[in-house]
Amino acid sequence: MLVDAADERSPDDHFPGVAVVEAVRRARSSQQTTVIVLTGHFLDGAVRRRMREARADYFYHRSQLGDAARLRAAVLEPSGGVPGPADPEEEIRLGVSAASRVNAAVAHALAEHLPERLDERASPRSRAWIRLRERFNRQARLAPTTSDGRAPDRTQSLPSLPQIARFLTWATRVKTPPPPPPPPPPPDE
Repeated sequence: MLVDAADERSPDDHFPGVAVVEAVRRARSSQQTTVIVLTGHFLDGAVRRRMREARADYFYHRSQLGDAARLRAAVLEPSGGVPGPADPEEEIRLGVSAASRVNAAVAHALAEHLPERLDERASPRSRAWIRLRERFNRQARLAPTTSDGRAPDRTQSLPSLPQIARFLTWATRVKTPPPPPPPPPPPDE
């Protein structure tokens, strides 16, 4: 099966291919199905992590499958697997560890309309927000971190609301690459 990982038109999760791979893996015949993911976001750490969790078999950049011969070769003799993060510290800064469950966290957050609720939060110290953080982290298993990836100054067992918001942005949004540097000025003549 050939799956496209990303669709930026998707309002909640720019990586709907993850749900496709998960559905294939839940099916009885999934043992005989080879899942090949293609994406224009090959270096995005979130889509790599999410596709590994979904148990995709192979992961290619679109340019690697750009013509019929290369696509045929990738389907008949795939190679490479799903790579690890391009920047392992990115996950650490978000509190993601080997025990974290990114896909379960995203599914829970979307089912609970968490992104919208985080946008409109009024009193982040209320008991309702503490319960929300507890329920979310039962799924996510994130380590609490500050915005720069350090451990919080005070003892805390749950990720903060800003950390959850940063995590969800990372996990569900295509990252826009930085613009290329401007061309050098023309030499003086």
